[in-house]
Amino acid sequence: EADLKERAQATLVDGMSNVTVKDPEVFQNMAAQECKFDAVFSAPPTMRSNSIFVPLVVQNVVCFGLVDTGATFSCITDEFFQFLGGTSLVGYKPSVDDDVTIQLAHQVATVPRTGMVDLQLEYNKINKNHLFEVFSFYSEENVHVLLGMDILSKLGIGISGLVSRHGFQTGPRLPDPIDDTITPNAHPFGTEEERAPFLR
Repeated sequence: EADLKERAQATLVDGMSNVTVKDPEVFQNMAAQECKFDAVFSAPPTMRSNSIFVPLVVQNVVCFGLVDTGATFSCITDEFFQFLGGTSLVGYKPSVDDDVTIQLAHQVATVPRTGMVDLQLEYNKINKNHLFEVFSFYSEENVHVLLGMDILSKLGIGISGLVSRHGFQTGPRLPDPIDDTITPNAHPFGTEEERAPFLR
């Protein structure tokens, strides 16, 4: 934990010490951000994998989220849930059935469902409330928030620039989603006199 605290302070606090502020509103916002800092949850990810991490503020706590396009739902770890207030949180909805499980990536891998919690989330100046599953997922990067496909588009996070073949490829390729074999017919609607006003 001492290592996490040192990394987090070096990244967030020391970086702010070089900033001079004359605007009282900006100074107040900076002071508010320091209140949101937590040595464990605000520490930057250790980046031991090729994962995508984004900076977040969840319930006024500065943290990082893992973008997971393979997840159908978003979740937070039980440790982070307890830090935020646990079952006393206003937006907490416990699982009513003990037999309900969460399906993981493999069809035989399931875990018991704890419940869901409605949390306030800030990302890139976008503020949203969202229901997160309380689920202790494994993260070697020390990340406590996982963003699934249910929230990515709401936060303006997308995947673009995808190609369907290698740049050097000349042989078979993945089918293109656009079918170029379909050609429009040469039979426009109406007579030439009826279309003339639209062609000016």
